[in-house]
Amino acid sequence: MRDVRAASAAALAQLPPSARVGLISFGWSVSVYLLDSTAAEAYAFPGVDAPSEDESQQLAGLEPRALLPRGTCESALHRALEALEPPDDAPPSAADAPRALGAA
Repeated sequence: MRDVRAASAAALAQLPPSARVGLISFGWSVSVYLLDSTAAEAYAFPGVDAPSEDESQQLAGLEPRALLPRGTCESALHRALEALEPPDDAPPSAADAPRALGAA
């Protein structure tokens, strides 16, 4: 996750302050982060099926709080990125993966 955070921060730095940004994470659920909040706050929706009509309306209502100009929400976005954690059942990272080290 450290690399994801670093790459995201580098990409954000390249954007103009007026560029509208948001953060959505995908896993067992889909989380939409609210960037107008002082804490890393998110709404989570089940990630198994397409959103219901009610969930779609709820998502549409979140847009003014979840999609903001970079210049006004950069600190909230960094807090949300820091709060991201891989799911408990995530596959091991490449550094932890077993490798064949023999020679042919």
